Amino acid sequence: MENTAFQLLGIENKELPVSNLLSYYLDPARNRACGYEFLNGFCRLAGIREVAETEHVTVEREVYLPFEGEHNYIDMLICIGNDGEKAERIICIENKINATEGIRQTKRYYEALQAKFADCREKDYIYLTKNNSSVNLSSHHFRHIRYAELGRLLGEEPFISMPLAKDFYDYYVLREQRLFTDVEENDRPYLPGDKEDFHTLIDYLVWKINTTESSDLHKNLFCLHGKSMQSDDHFFQLSMQNWEFPFDGGKESHPITIHLEGNCHEIPLHMELKPYEPYKKIEGSYGEVFLGRYRALRDELRSGLSFQNTQTYQNVPIRRNADLTIAKFVVSAKTYREYYCALMELTENINRVLIKNPYPATCLDPRKML
Repeated sequence: MENTAFQLLGIENKELPVSNLLSYYLDPARNRACGYEFLNGFCRLAGIREVAETEHVTVEREVYLPFEGEHNYIDMLICIGNDGEKAERIICIENKINATEGIRQTKRYYEALQAKFADCREKDYIYLTKNNSSVNLSSHHFRHIRYAELGRLLGEEPFISMPLAKDFYDYYVLREQRLFTDVEENDRPYLPGDKEDFHTLIDYLVWKINTTESSDLHKNLFCLHGKSMQSDDHFFQLSMQNWEFPFDGGKESHPITIHLEGNCHEIPLHMELKPYEPYKKIEGSYGEVFLGRYRALRDELRSGLSFQNTQTYQNVPIRRNADLTIAKFVVSAKTYREYYCALMELTENINRVLIKNPYPATCLDPRKML
């Protein structure tokens, strides 16, 4: 396949230009050929009510919305009404490429928009991501759409004729299909220390989880493609469990996540606060009692998890925030498919322990991962 415009321009992982393009597609005033038609295709994809061609639509980018001392920037805000003066309906779209939600981001957006458009009779919230297979957001009001789903819509007539629509479809849908079909059929070798292979592996994991008849446990995996704070290695993150961890005599609680964070060489199991805080800051932020309970939970997890190819925490090399690491796992795999199967088996084993024993914290949705 020839390079797409996204690759040639180097914007395949750039949120701003992709958001600019999507805002054009969704704006009937600019996309005169099939604006309402595409907007309604997007609404059907999101499972929300369609828009009548008699309704007035405006699409704004990077809408600044301060609320309760916090600064919010809405990626795309669609206002719909019978005239251009007052919105009777809004659609908020947050677009993410290789990134997670910011601190309370969707909750902040939801609260700010609820206040700003208090008289608006209908409000819809969309969370659009490139390769997250599942998301655990601070606001449950957001509906999740992946680029692959949007790309398939853009591959249909008449949308395929819109500017760069074919490039979007070719890169985010067709490229994946061809690449990973080849990976599957030819059982392509995987080189653990090769970064390019590892980048392909991350996309392959997301594609595999979302396109195969995996268990519901697998389909709910959160998979993020990003960069490790400790090195330049890219990583994936698979969330195992999420708890509300009580402190201050039960008056307050704080979310804790258990997740696998794989890089080119190893797969550590981490326990971290959400939003993330370095281990050395935990005591200063939450006090000595909280830190003691946090350590006790970590140690109990360390003693309860024992699988093949596990390195004990005593043998984990010392580095920044090493105390967050519960265990490390070595996945022996010669091909992409072997890596996927080994990772899914490891995921099931860890979850079996976590779900069976929720420890002292309150477990959220104990029968499924994030």
